[in-house]
Amino acid sequence: MTNGKNTALYIAVVAVFTAMLSGGKFALMAIPNVEVVTILVALFSAVWGWKYSIPATIIFVILEVFLWGFNTWVLEYLIHWPFVALVFGLLGKVHFKSNAMKLICFTACAMVVTFLFGVQTSVVDTLLAYSSSKGFWVVTKEFWYRFSVLYLRGLVFFVVHIISNCILFTCAYLPLEKVLHSIKLKMLNQ
Repeated sequence: MTNGKNTALYIAVVAVFTAMLSGGKFALMAIPNVEVVTILVALFSAVWGWKYSIPATIIFVILEVFLWGFNTWVLEYLIHWPFVALVFGLLGKVHFKSNAMKLICFTACAMVVTFLFGVQTSVVDTLLAYSSSKGFWVVTKEFWYRFSVLYLRGLVFFVVHIISNCILFTCAYLPLEKVLHSIKLKMLNQ
């Protein structure tokens, strides 16, 4: 392939990944904290690498800002989704002895990064406050008390989020990875 074709392919793949993240989020929007963004970012990162997945996650967040406005969740997403891409990009480089071991590892990591999302969002929401008159400001007063209240208030949603990602990774990760590898091979061999 010439350099122009490589650039066009790169832009097209990042655009498709971004569209899949946005479309996947919209598809499950009616079900609180059940989402496909984590598994999609994991797949894109493990199969295609960070070069594709991190730009897709950042563009996804920017599109979300246009749809939903700006608040602390933007910072949370800009931290979380590239982190997920990095974690699964590293996992994608590991050669597992069996698919069972790979599935266990990927599912466990999905559950951990999903748990960390709940902690991270509670920390950011505890530290940052917003009002239309003052904008954003850092609030450290009674941090642990306010963090505990925020985290416990969202605990049911965090648990649903972790369980749904566990089920999704267990059932769908390996078949989707196989399909994505096949697509990648076909696209790169044109």
